[in-house]
Amino acid sequence: MEVTERAVAGDPHAEAAHALVIEAASQAAMWLITITDPERLILTGAAGLYPERWRNKLRTRIMELVDPNFFHGVHIDFTELGRSA
Repeated sequence: MEVTERAVAGDPHAEAAHALVIEAASQAAMWLITITDPERLILTGAAGLYPERWRNKLRTRIMELVDPNFFHGVHIDFTELGRSA
């Protein structure tokens, strides 16, 4: 079983490891929002498959990191469609 699957199943060690992934993705998204000032940020790939609790953690952390001067109601959405969307 891979780390993500273990984390979804509630393994506390895997959850702790995955928290680092959420933090790294949040930091990357913060810079994208700061640099590009988009109306919408759509996260796909592994993040598109996240359970709702992780999506909420990621969305919340991004909003905490973005400077309020650059965060003008950016919609943060997730999709499972991948690159073919």
